[in-house]
Amino acid sequence: MNKEQSQIQVQTFIKETQKRSESRQQQISHLREDAVIRLQLLGVKEKEAVGLVQAVLAHRSSIADLNELVQAAYQLSIDKGKEKLEEKEIPKDVEGDLRVIVKVGAKEDLSAYEALKRAGMIRNDFECTG
Repeated sequence: MNKEQSQIQVQTFIKETQKRSESRQQQISHLREDAVIRLQLLGVKEKEAVGLVQAVLAHRSSIADLNELVQAAYQLSIDKGKEKLEEKEIPKDVEGDLRVIVKVGAKEDLSAYEALKRAGMIRNDFECTG
């Protein structure tokens, strides 16, 4: 009799654990969907938002608060954006850079047009030849 009760208690415990697990999975799924929607409202593309939410949940699986998840994912998005900008940074002092030519001309009190013309960037193709 005790053995049967013990088996029934174990089966009941297993069923309750499975229900809690399913409930937790549904809760996480709902949390992901809501976080993606909020990130989209903040201007993040859907595919990127899904990836960000998954990355945050993989790193910090204990997050259960929607606001905390959205904040962490948005911060990650901002950090990735900064990294992309740093990668695309324009090299300084490139030969023939119009901005540099105009700055040097401004220091010599020349107009931008005159500075570019002296640097050979502007040609007069229609000069009078006669």
